[in-house]
Amino acid sequence: MNKCVLVMLLLISSSVMAEINSGRSDFSQDVYLSAGLGSHDLERQKSTQLSALFGARNYYRHNHNWFIGGEFESSYHGNEELTTEGAYSISVEEKFSLGANIPVGKRFSFSGDFSVDAYGLFGYSMTRLKACTRLGGSCVSDSNTVHGPKWGLGVDASFPDYMIGARWTRVNLDGDYVNDALREENITLLLGYKF
Repeated sequence: MNKCVLVMLLLISSSVMAEINSGRSDFSQDVYLSAGLGSHDLERQKSTQLSALFGARNYYRHNHNWFIGGEFESSYHGNEELTTEGAYSISVEEKFSLGANIPVGKRFSFSGDFSVDAYGLFGYSMTRLKACTRLGGSCVSDSNTVHGPKWGLGVDASFPDYMIGARWTRVNLDGDYVNDALREENITLLLGYKF
């Protein structure tokens, strides 16, 4: 939980810095809401990921258009793994995850209306897992939240009101009931609207 607090403080401090610099002529900010569709892989179990992002990026022209931002992310996976031996079976479901990201990168401007953002990101992610053990007709279920650091790369084409992008992310998830860290990997296509 302390790691989530650290990421939240970094996101809030980014917004505070944006407010302090808002009077400067060489500073700009994009606030956006994005929807994503992607490929999700949790320990070789593949599924489709639907995600939503709300974020902001602060651009500094005096530093050659470098930017830092903050994002809140929510994703739905619908991933399920089933192992069966005779009358005994175990299923593990992964439904949703929540995360906070900090993208850091550079904007390349090609004209007044079109630019490209290339960035790396780091953050923290939490995923809810539900396990069910069946023997005959009865089921014993348990839920667990696994969490861990997140990092990745992305590129966005930015227009005055919209942005289209793609990103790759990886997460190492760990928790109280997980013996080894679970590796999560995502490739996501994003379509966003800027306010």
